[in-house]
Amino acid sequence: MRKSDELIIPIYLDTSGITRISIVTWKGFTKNARRTLALLAQESGAPYYKARKIGDLNGVYDQVMNDLGKVYSLGYKPTNEKRDGSWRPVMVQIPNRPDVSARFRPGYYAN
Repeated sequence: MRKSDELIIPIYLDTSGITRISIVTWKGFTKNARRTLALLAQESGAPYYKARKIGDLNGVYDQVMNDLGKVYSLGYKPTNEKRDGSWRPVMVQIPNRPDVSARFRPGYYAN
């Protein structure tokens, strides 16, 4: 995921109650699925969307389209110009705007 320049937009659909396996096993599956989707969102710099039922998906899709209209690309020139393939962490801050938050990838590979 980190080596990709793709934006992954995970949507978690709560399927509790739609199972024939034991509830304990199902809770483990869904907990792992939510954790994996949240990690994909964090690594790609995207939001993580949740739908409680299938009927909520249209609203989620509308929100995704709205949010995609607010995506920006930023560039900078690093002080370390070596292209050694190492992982370089990045932090994006918006000074003097506590009401605004940025979603961003946690870093990049210097290739």
